[in-house]
Amino acid sequence: MEVLKEFVRLDADKVKIVRGHGANLLSEGVYEAYCSARKVVDSNLVEIKEHAESIKTGWGETILQQSFDILSFGKRKLEKQRLDEEKAREQEKEQIKLERQRKEDQRKQLQELERKARLAEKQAAKLIEEEERDKNRKKK
Repeated sequence: MEVLKEFVRLDADKVKIVRGHGANLLSEGVYEAYCSARKVVDSNLVEIKEHAESIKTGWGETILQQSFDILSFGKRKLEKQRLDEEKAREQEKEQIKLERQRKEDQRKQLQELERKARLAEKQAAKLIEEEERDKNRKKK
């Protein structure tokens, strides 16, 4: 499986390496290292294919294709898992944000109620005081 992973990695880099080399953006050493690694991987794939063919005719291509399919499936599964975990983290952040907002709204509502209660107390005290004054004026 490691040979397949290396093949896929090298294959993904092929276009960049060839373009970079063609545009003289890569040193000859980097390009040669890539070509050397590619030859080793290709050689290993040929050996795997030949070994599979020696066990059963027609297995060479089949075993490589199935291996690539398994590798691809594994990558998709890992990517899905990563996306699911990222989504779960985002949802958790959103829940925390909503909870903070809810608490802030409750705090503001409580402050408003307390402000209204103080205002009502002041108004009640003022009314009582006015009544007392009116009573005192009537007595005189």
